[in-house]
Amino acid sequence: KRRTVDLNATVHGSVVRHSLLKGISAQIVSAAEKVDAGLPTAITVSGVIAVGTSHGLALVFDTNQALRLCLGTKATGAEFGAVSALSINHDCSRLLCGFAKGQV
Repeated sequence: KRRTVDLNATVHGSVVRHSLLKGISAQIVSAAEKVDAGLPTAITVSGVIAVGTSHGLALVFDTNQALRLCLGTKATGAEFGAVSALSINHDCSRLLCGFAKGQV
């Protein structure tokens, strides 16, 4: 039996908001097909949205879901593995990437 969930419902006291990232999803699928960017493996959200991929890239999107930066290369991914963890500092000036083979 399936339940319907109202995505626009307001829950009092909640600090988390459910948001569909259709624009980012479409761009990740496109990048995976066109330039072999890999599949998403990690995500972090702050003033920007960063998505790590299985081929070692970090894709940075603004709040309008427009791609702003593509960091790394497939050579980086071959050497260090997939992005397994991401973190953005408080003022969004640094993005920390952890890789599957242990490098940061």
